[in-house]
Order: sequence, then structure tokens, then C-alpha cells
Amino acid sequence: MFLTVKKILIAVLPALMWGIDGTAQLRDTYWRGIVADTTQAAGQRLQFVDSLLAMPGCDSLDLLDTKGTILYEQLRYAEAARVYSEMWCRRDEMTERRRVETGRMVFRSLSNAGQFSGAVRQAIEFIRMEKPDELRVYDADAYALMAFSKIEFGMGDNALRELARADSVMRVWGPRAAEADVRVMEMVLLRTRASFLTVERRFEEALKTVEQAMEIAPDRLTRDNLTSYIGDIYMYAGENGIAERYYRKVLESPYSYRNRGVTVCNFMDMLVREGRSGEALDIFEDNIGRIPTDQRDVLYTNLLTKRGYALAGTGRWQQAYETIKEAKLTRDSLNEAFLADDQLALYDLELVNQERGEAIARARGLSRWLMAVIGVLAGAVGVCAWALLRLRRERRVSREASGRLDAVEAQHRQEVEKKDERISVQGRELTVTTLQLAQIQELMADLLSITDNRDVSAVQRLREIQSRIRQTDMQGNMWEMFKAYFEQTNPDFFKILYERHPELSPGEVRMCAYLMLGLTNKEIAGLTNRSYRTVESIKYRLHKKLGLDTEPTSAYLRRLR
Repeated sequence: MFLTVKKILIAVLPALMWGIDGTAQLRDTYWRGIVADTTQAAGQRLQFVDSLLAMPGCDSLDLLDTKGTILYEQLRYAEAARVYSEMWCRRDEMTERRRVETGRMVFRSLSNAGQFSGAVRQAIEFIRMEKPDELRVYDADAYALMAFSKIEFGMGDNALRELARADSVMRVWGPRAAEADVRVMEMVLLRTRASFLTVERRFEEALKTVEQAMEIAPDRLTRDNLTSYIGDIYMYAGENGIAERYYRKVLESPYSYRNRGVTVCNFMDMLVREGRSGEALDIFEDNIGRIPTDQRDVLYTNLLTKRGYALAGTGRWQQAYETIKEAKLTRDSLNEAFLADDQLALYDLELVNQERGEAIARARGLSRWLMAVIGVLAGAVGVCAWALLRLRRERRVSREASGRLDAVEAQHRQEVEKKDERISVQGRELTVTTLQLAQIQELMADLLSITDNRDVSAVQRLREIQSRIRQTDMQGNMWEMFKAYFEQTNPDFFKILYERHPELSPGEVRMCAYLMLGLTNKEIAGLTNRSYRTVESIKYRLHKKLGLDTEPTSAYLRRLR
């Protein structure tokens, strides 16, 4: 009873003292001093923060920052993420450095809490945020977070791409950043790269990477995390005895933190594989109370899975089944949410140059439109002049968008512009080739009309047909010409198609090319001199032969580029 009253007084005392007399400012300074006193219990400091936040006229951003810091240091990551997210909504009120630090703490807290989907979305928003040059180095942390998230979900190739982007950020912006900021980013990248190398079974490289990180580790908690990494490396390399020594060293630590859960998972997995399931269950029971997690958490599903394996190893099959089933259902739900966000945010977008890509796309569309106008209205000088002005204006917009890109992209701007021009020319040539194919179809129709003309003798009709055929021969093999131009703009399409579907006939390969270009059934019928229904039937058989279900054939073929 006494303790309860004490807690209530601690929570409301600042608010009561506020209105007693005119010394509010002095008391505010005093309570803030208590909040800043790290020798006080974390729970007590949080109570004073909440009391100060309830007072009128308080500097709530500073207090929220203090609250988030206390929660993060106490490894209460989900609560810290909520506090930093509340601050992030008021980022327009912050200085540039505080805005960067707050955005980083949002995705770091979400990641540590196992909320990877939200962390990835915040990391993408963080990268797109305007920053001063000396703080751009923190983009490396966002890329490292996305790499680690993909490692967790078994997407190693994509993780390597994010690590490469992080390295690029360090090379470009590291020399302009403060030394302390660079050291923080170096530690983040070393730890993430060590995880990737371990998963890739490049154990010696992983061990060297962890040793580099250990040299710059700032505190014991960080060194404990790195010690756990070393245990993982030896375990994956098959040196279980050495791994066990490192794991037990980590679990002897007094800290309660998330990476203890990772260590428990890996240690239990190793013990189960060695037939020591009873010991694995003991490890679980001894440490589960010291691992901050919840039931919507990847770490939680991993812990459940390892416990299920240990239960099965001791013959408790019913409990094992129920435990692993719960873990699988939760993991499937988390995977679905993460992959949906990842596909929306990462697969189809360039994170930094989105505006530039849209401007270039508009310029390309306008170029095709201009070519059509020039072909039909060659003599219309006024229309051409207006169209050229439009094109120049669009290119100016593209240049302005390009100017907002980082220094790396500026170095490659000339090469990209040349490539865009080459693609535009090839696109026009491909259009001309398609029109020529249509002309051949018309020629075939003329030949049919000649054979049907009974008013002319057979000899005369034969001569006219021969003349028309020679004319067709002079035009060359149009399919080969079409294929040559097609491969210039889609160089790997036929190679990938043959590798995945070697059973396709030449006619079906041609149909795949037409569908990849987005031609309609009517257009394909005209090009191939077949009926509309025949084209539909061929497309249906091709869809089945490619082994597709609900995905459109054209969408699947575009993914082969």
C-alpha cells in the first residue's frame, strides 16, 4: 500500500507543485534535473517525464526525446518506436540534425522490436528526406537496416544490393561527415556484413569482419552481441564445441536484450541437432524471461520453433506440434506483410532518383509521339516547332530533377543520357520493323486476291505472283530483322526464355516476343496472317505450356527481361 501511494505521489507531484506558487520555472528546472540524473531508476525518470509532459507550456519535443532515449536504453523498443514516431510527425519543428537522428531512431526501434515491415517503410522515407551533406552518411544505416531485414527473411541477393548501396554512401558522404558519425556507421555496416557472410557460409571473411567490429566496439553490450556473432560463425562452420563456449559466455551476461534471443535460438538449434534436446529446453526456460519480444515478432516465432524442435527431441510430440504450428502461422503472416511492403517500396522504384526516372519516362513518351507527328505531318513546320519546344521543356524538367540527385549519379549522367538516346533510336527502329511486317501481310493479301482473279489467264497470274514474291524476297527475312532489333532493346529475353522453357517451338517464341511488346490479339493476327480466334487459341496453349496460373502471360514475359 505504501509503495502504491509513493508511486502516485511521484507521478503527480510535479503537476501539483506547478500551481502552488510563482516559482514554477525553478521547479521545472529541478524536475528536469531529476529526469537527467542517470543514477535514478529508469521507471522513476519516466514517471517524471510523463508528469512534465502533462504541464502547460513544456518543451514536449525535448521531453519526448528523453523518454525515447530512456525506453531505448531499457530495451523497450516497441514503446520507444511509438515515442519516436510521435516526434517524427513533428519533424518540421526540429533542427536538421535532430530530424535525422529522430528518423533513424524510428526505424532502428521498429527493427529491434521485430517490426520489419514498418522499419523498411521508415528507412525508405528516411533516405528520400532532404539532409545536409554532413548528415547524408546516415543513409548507410537505412540501407543496412533493409539489408538485415532481407537477411532475416532469406532474401540474400537483395540484401547484397542494399549493402552495396550502403558502401557507396560511405564512400561519397563519409569524408564530409563528423568522425563520430562515421564510426557509428562503420560499426553498423560491419555487423550487418558479418550476418550476411555467415549466411553465405563465408566463415573466414565473417570472422575477420567481426574482429574488425570488436576493435571499435564502444561498450560491453556491443561486445556481447559480437561475441554471439562469433559463436554463430563457428556453429555454422560445424565447430559446435567452440560455438558452445561463446554462446555460454554471452548468456552469462547480466543484460536483458533482443540479441540474447538470437543467441538462444542458435544455441538451442545446435543442441537439438546434437541430440541434447533436454539441455535446449533448459536454455529456453532460463532465458525467455530476459528477452524483450511479443507475439507479432520474427524473433518470437524463431524461439517458438526452436522450442518445438526441442520438445520433439524429448518425445513430447503433441506440445511440439502445437508450438511449431503457432510459430508457422505467425511467421507466414509476418512474411506476407513484409514482402508486400518490400514489393511496393523497393522492387519497382529507384529510391533516390524516382523523380528523374519519371521525367525521363515522360520525355521518352513525348519522343515517340513526336515521331508519329513528323511521319504524318512532315511539312507542318509550325506543329514541329511547337513539339520541339515541348520536348525542350520536358528535358529541362528532367535536368532539374537530375540536379537533385547525389554526386554519384552526377558522374554517370552523360553515360545515362547516351544510353537513353540509343534506346530511343532503337525503339523507333523497332516500330519501323513492325510496320514493315504489317506491309508484308498486306502483300500476302494482294497475292491471294491475284489467285482469285479469274479474269486473267493462269500464266499471267503466275507471272504476277512471281513478281510479287521476288519483291517480298528483296525485302529480306523480316522476322530475323524484327528479332535483331528486338534483341537490341531486350538483349537477354530470348536467352532467358530458352533456358526456362526449352520446349517452346519457334512459332511460340515469336508469339512470346509479340506478347512481351504488348501487342493486342488483333495486331498479332494481322502480323501473323491468322484469324483472331486462332491467335486466342495459341495464346491459351502458350499460357498453359509456360506453367502459369492466374498471372497474365504478358506480365510474366516482361519479368524475364
